[in-house]
Amino acid sequence: MAAGDSPSRLVRAAPFVGRAEEIASFDRWLTEAAAGQPRVALIEGDAGIGKTRVLAEVRSLAAHRGMRVCFGRCYEDLALPCLPFVESLGPHLERMPDDVRQALGPQFDFVEQVLRRVETTPSGARPSPAFQADHERLQLLLAVGRLIVELARRSPTLFVIDDLHWADRLSLDLFEHLAFTVAELAGRESVPLLIVGSYRPAPTTGRFARLTVRLAREEICRRLTLRGLDEAEIRELLGALGFRRPSHQLTVTMSDATQGNPLFI
Repeated sequence: MAAGDSPSRLVRAAPFVGRAEEIASFDRWLTEAAAGQPRVALIEGDAGIGKTRVLAEVRSLAAHRGMRVCFGRCYEDLALPCLPFVESLGPHLERMPDDVRQALGPQFDFVEQVLRRVETTPSGARPSPAFQADHERLQLLLAVGRLIVELARRSPTLFVIDDLHWADRLSLDLFEHLAFTVAELAGRESVPLLIVGSYRPAPTTGRFARLTVRLAREEICRRLTLRGLDEAEIRELLGALGFRRPSHQLTVTMSDATQGNPLFI
């Protein structure tokens, strides 16, 4: 390691290794979505396997195509309701097209009010009453779903929620409603939208597991499972991390010890 190089610097500097098949799949789904054939992609993988890194590449692909990119992440220790939707939609509220505002009318005002309130709520604070009344939850589901669809109709859109396994109840409700709304619309009209959710392998029981199973049955849904890197990819990553000519023994040892998990490598 060169003087001044910390492990964290080397990790950040490492190139994107492998995943050619997965990126090719996403490239195809982006093409289909941009053509008005909506897709829901579920990407599963263990901690550290590279889900977030793959999503960064997908977001870059979408941006280079001129697509609108909405990205949000769920957090293990933050329980603010619908926070990933605040992250993904918040930056677009300021420059929302006038025709979208007019099309949604009071629904847009409601979404903006709710998202702004969450944005300014201190971490650990109790959810506001707006999230406790069933009719207001329903109002939010309908409004957010319509907002994202209207945005996609005006500009092909990539909508990503990372780490869904940590989603709060309302965020999971919103993701579910959006996905099934788009699945229902797909048979009747053009919706240039790719929805992506990433998550760690879930227990076979529970609401989250049931949701992924239900989504998988939809015609527009696609699923990917990220595996560990193979030995050739591990050798390439080791080279990027400073080992100019990693030996076969080192590569095999790394493969056995880490099962190809890039974070562990």
